[in-house]
Amino acid sequence: MEILRDDKRTKGRRSPLESAEQAALFRWLRRNNVAAFCVPNGGLRPGRGGITMKAQGVTPGIPDLLIVDRPPNMPNYVGIALELKRANGKPSDIRPEQLLWLERFEQRGWLSAVSYGSRAAIDWLRSLGYGERR
Repeated sequence: MEILRDDKRTKGRRSPLESAEQAALFRWLRRNNVAAFCVPNGGLRPGRGGITMKAQGVTPGIPDLLIVDRPPNMPNYVGIALELKRANGKPSDIRPEQLLWLERFEQRGWLSAVSYGSRAAIDWLRSLGYGERR
């Protein structure tokens, strides 16, 4: 599992919310024709809604997004499982169940990572060969 950080981040500055980071990453993925989707697994679902969602498979720790295209420069991997955090996030932002799921994906042939910010994720994805409009 990779831990990705943007070297250009500025300490002390506010970083975009995780939702804004994810939207920026998906704009890039769509522009570059990468087959990916988010897993809307988070959020509070009080009462009966939470019980229903859990019965339907909502599971704590599932990565934020999955890329189902094989990495062009590493085609022996099935795809990418990515957990996205704010650019100024800290290691304690990663929950144990998130690490467990990233490890499960790796055991099944996926490349997995935690990225602090969309810029770090995009740089990494480019290094894997994504981004050449296909």
